[in-house]
Amino acid sequence: MIRLRPPRWPSPGADLALVAPAGAVPPAALEAGLAAL
Repeated sequence: MIRLRPPRWPSPGADLALVAPAGAVPPAALEAGLAAL
């Protein structure tokens, strides 16, 4: 999922927000995306 994101997207966190409803994304996944920055 994250490895397929277009370069124009600013972060893995934004990528997760676009591909899934907020309620479907575990908080840990969001934190991991932010940590990847």
